[in-house]
Amino acid sequence: VATARAVGVEERISYWLKMIASHGKGARAIVAVNKTDQHPMDITQRELCAAHHESLPANPAEAFFPTRCKGKLEGITKLKKALMKELQAMEQVWTYVPPEWMTAKKQLEARRTKKEDTLTFDQWKELCDEAMIPPLERNKALELLRDLGTVVSFPDDDQLSNLGVLNPSWVTGGIYPLLTSKELAAAGGLLSRKDIGKLLNDVERYPKHRHGWL
Repeated sequence: VATARAVGVEERISYWLKMIASHGKGARAIVAVNKTDQHPMDITQRELCAAHHESLPANPAEAFFPTRCKGKLEGITKLKKALMKELQAMEQVWTYVPPEWMTAKKQLEARRTKKEDTLTFDQWKELCDEAMIPPLERNKALELLRDLGTVVSFPDDDQLSNLGVLNPSWVTGGIYPLLTSKELAAAGGLLSRKDIGKLLNDVERYPKHRHGWL
């Protein structure tokens, strides 16, 4: 979503489309441009479609949607139709999901509600046993739950594979103090594990045995 009257709107659109192409594994995108009643949609649409053809539809009329959300709504119906068209073309929307996988999803969400931030691989196996997910399906189930944002996990990374994150704020809450630390900046960005505990200053939420994951 972009704002028509914002300074540098085209550069921001291009930036996010590059991010989508880099991290989205072939993800499609459309651009909703808001407040077009206050400022014309002065965007080089055809050039952006050509530059980001891996994400945007080739036809600018199918890629950019002027909208107005204040007072009389305009452009919302066309935007909804475009979103539905893209959703219907997504293979994963029509993929069958076994009910056991959804049981596991609900159990993970319940853990998050109880303020549980992380999940070990052993806990994941126990959860799969309770949900009756066959061993050969567990990696696929975890991959789906990761794509849905239910859990953050890196099963193919030797250092990170033993832990999943249920609450994304646990990651941001742990990383942000490190990135903004004046002590770390003064040290030229060099960080040792013994420094992490000092910078986080929250032993209960970030125990020492979790520092390596961060």
